[in-house]
Amino acid sequence: MMTKTKENIYYPMSSVMDEGYTCPINCTCFWYPFNLTFIVDCSNRKLKKIPRFSAPNYIPKKREKIEVKNVKVDLQNNNLVEGPFQHDGYDNVTVLILSGNKIENVSWIPPKIQYLYLDHNNISFLNEQLIDSLYGSSLKSLKLGENPFICDCTTIKLKEYLSGNIQVIDKQNVKCDGTNLQIIHANNICTFPWVILLVLVFLLFIISLFLACYHKWKKYIKIWLYYKGWLLWFVTEEELDKDKVYDVFLSFSEKDDDFVLRTLLPELESGQNPYKVCVHYRDWIPGVLITEQVITSVRDSRRTLVIVSKNFLESCWTKMEFRTAYTQALTEGRNRVIVLVYGEVDMTQIDGDLSAYMKMTTYIKWGDPWFWKKMLYALPHKNGNNQIRTTTV
Repeated sequence: MMTKTKENIYYPMSSVMDEGYTCPINCTCFWYPFNLTFIVDCSNRKLKKIPRFSAPNYIPKKREKIEVKNVKVDLQNNNLVEGPFQHDGYDNVTVLILSGNKIENVSWIPPKIQYLYLDHNNISFLNEQLIDSLYGSSLKSLKLGENPFICDCTTIKLKEYLSGNIQVIDKQNVKCDGTNLQIIHANNICTFPWVILLVLVFLLFIISLFLACYHKWKKYIKIWLYYKGWLLWFVTEEELDKDKVYDVFLSFSEKDDDFVLRTLLPELESGQNPYKVCVHYRDWIPGVLITEQVITSVRDSRRTLVIVSKNFLESCWTKMEFRTAYTQALTEGRNRVIVLVYGEVDMTQIDGDLSAYMKMTTYIKWGDPWFWKKMLYALPHKNGNNQIRTTTV
């Protein structure tokens, strides 16, 4: 079939293509030799989905091949709800007519597009990536009118595009939804609502008040949170212990002086990770009651290291020191007592709170190959700056 004028001569694709080529279902395909255009007509077909297709690169003619210069797809007046995607076969499309559908979202345009008609749809928003694609395209004509565009701060880029591009042939019909206001003339679409401003001011006041209160009573707030067991990720033990004078208080029998002063204490105070240690003979104040000294030493130390030996079990004072440390740990709800078993100790001779405590926790035994590793783990940890970073054992 052909018309009388050269410009209007067209052929059904079935007459010019091999039998292997098929037109999209419910569509009609034509070849216009005058401007070398391949046309896919899918208009007025009640389509709900974009049809996939593959445009030929050339038209066979006797012994030669005629290159397809333009691809036109007419999808107007259907029931489409979204535009095409890259995988739908529209890469070579130069003319795309999507007018008169129910399209709400357009996220991609063909890279070779020259004529794009999106008017009379349900488009309320064009994202920045799509507008950037429009800027970088070879568009000669664009229609966006009769869409319910939302006019707010997200519309600024669309307004800029409309104002600077003559390719949009229906600018007068691109309006804010529910109004007759043309987007190119909408000068107050991004004013900051006073209600939101007042809410933000109020929130800023509340946050400032909270920060002021927190700064003033930070220590007490964190201690309260820690005791309640709330927001433990927010409360670190080193913050609660930053006012402690000593890292560890040594509780031992005077008959074990040789082991403590020659072996244990030098390693703790002069080892790779030196600790500040409290010991009776050096740090207690002469003339002050022993009971008061014990309470003060336990209170001012991050840990109490109890050296349990045969001599320890025979001393009333050392047992009192353990009970003080144990009571302090129970009061705080934190395990601050480390038990070191030194020498041959008859476990059946250990009674009372110490026996119960050793059954509940893992104690460290002198002579264990992993003794110092276990000891350093139980003591307050050191950070990269060689400062105390206490942990609950």
